[in-house]
Amino acid sequence: MKVQGAEGKIDLGHRLRIAHVITRLINGGADENTVHSCNWAAQGGHDVVLLHGETVQPEIIAKVDPRVKLIGVPGLTRSISPVSDLRALLALIRRFRALNADIVHTHTSKAGILGRLAAWAAGVPAIVHGVHIVPFVNVGVAERFVYLALEKLAAPVTSAFISVSEGIRDLCLSAGVGHPDKHYVVRSGFDLDRFRNADPPDRWRDLLRLKPGAPRPPVLLMIAAFEPRKRHAEFLDAFNKVA
Repeated sequence: MKVQGAEGKIDLGHRLRIAHVITRLINGGADENTVHSCNWAAQGGHDVVLLHGETVQPEIIAKVDPRVKLIGVPGLTRSISPVSDLRALLALIRRFRALNADIVHTHTSKAGILGRLAAWAAGVPAIVHGVHIVPFVNVGVAERFVYLALEKLAAPVTSAFISVSEGIRDLCLSAGVGHPDKHYVVRSGFDLDRFRNADPPDRWRDLLRLKPGAPRPPVLLMIAAFEPRKRHAEFLDAFNKVA
């Protein structure tokens, strides 16, 4: 992958200074992806800093390689707050200048906007945005307008977009966010062996309430963190209507 606009500005032969930025560090897909990316770069011998917002969970922190430096960013929160957002933006600019970062890699919507603008203001040579979700779909008209305007504002200073799927990439392109040549797809990496090699529970028939000798029925699963944003209640309500 060639990061456009960074040619000649980064000496790839030396130890890179890489700063990742994420709004929250919780047990989520974007967070796992970010931690894996940080750990991989640190294990490759690069200097890696992970800047995060005020919301953190110890379970995800425990997965961070000791060689990755963790730095909290005051004011970086998921909710929109002009005062806090400005505070976080200025803090990120100062951090990027102090780190003299070669690459800034942002993740999630809020950190993606503030992080890219701060990296541009700090003169960072390569600015990469990881697109884990698209904030301007499945929202109201006003929210879509605001989110899309912010994404288009940050797009010109973005050296590369890395989407976790073709569908995410295509949503960005269809909305006019970034040039097609700057978009790439890199799927999140996971250890699949623990699922492939998992042993079924001994009493799986009891779990499915099957009588002895009854055929094994199809099973519908929803696998997600047990929290409101995953909308388990809506799933159960919809499933009840079709079951």
